[in-house]
Amino acid sequence: MTSQWWKTNEQFMRTSVWFGFQGFGTLLGAGIAYGLAKNRTGDYALASWRLLYIITGVITIVLGIISLIHVPDIPTKAWFLNSKDKKYVVGRVKQNQQGFGSHKWKPAQLKEALLKDVTIWLFFFYGMSYAIPNGGFTNFGSILLKQDFGFSTTQSLLMNMPGGAIDIVAPPLFALFNNYFMKGRRLITCMLVYLICIAGMCLLNFAGDKRARLVGYYTFYIATVVIGGICSLISSNVAGSTKKNIANTVFLIGYCVGNIVGPQTFKSNQAPDYVGAKTAMLVSFCAGWCILCALFLIYSRRNRIKEEQVRELGEKLEHHANIEFADLTDFENPYFRYSL
Repeated sequence: MTSQWWKTNEQFMRTSVWFGFQGFGTLLGAGIAYGLAKNRTGDYALASWRLLYIITGVITIVLGIISLIHVPDIPTKAWFLNSKDKKYVVGRVKQNQQGFGSHKWKPAQLKEALLKDVTIWLFFFYGMSYAIPNGGFTNFGSILLKQDFGFSTTQSLLMNMPGGAIDIVAPPLFALFNNYFMKGRRLITCMLVYLICIAGMCLLNFAGDKRARLVGYYTFYIATVVIGGICSLISSNVAGSTKKNIANTVFLIGYCVGNIVGPQTFKSNQAPDYVGAKTAMLVSFCAGWCILCALFLIYSRRNRIKEEQVRELGEKLEHHANIEFADLTDFENPYFRYSL
């Protein structure tokens, strides 16, 4: 959806805002959990943790229905735009060389995505490397705060809230930094952010002072910047509707696998330090940083090759009207350039 509405250089900021809003979920969830733990004592038909899932589940369903009604499939079907506005949107996104996609399934694009484009699999492994720490923090963050840092049960629930605040603020701030100081090179920004996260995981693993380890704990939430950056890369650097759907699916599968693996790294016999889990988080962030470097090198090389091909072909290069809306993949479109 982001690639249909915004230009390539605008997409990192938009996805950063999207992912930043999960911080509101963290704040809301921590607040509800604290309220239930504090005030809901005694025997009830529903346990507090079950009630938490019911409340957040209902909120999710309601918001999903609102989105289904309000959000159009493509800008040209937007109920809140007049015909002039729709033409303006089409003109804005032409430079993305992606159009609005197609509902037609193309086996050739499936083959290209899975067998010819290594970056699709890098997205899979990045999703997994990010989600291993994410799955651990999501499921065992409160336990880690309680057993490793010495907070009470209710205090540990409240101590999740600063992470939510970081989630809200960090993504748009780093996106602004990327726009004004990094000349839009989001992968460089993401690599810098990951170095901060790696330093934080080192603190969490090796620092003797609890306050230093707590700082390391909260640096995990800055990684939201990078997951937003990766999603914006899929949006801007994978062209062809079928290929883009495959890329998003492969990335989501990797993300789900990581969230399954992450909680398994917390072993009860390693409490309260959970050395194995902390080590897995550090290794995962290091692996993620290497993947970001690989993506940057691959996209840089592809852009150089495309520029050389255009120069060599010159006037021999066929010009097609409205090639931007032909649903070509990034491999097929000679005018497509990868965002770095």
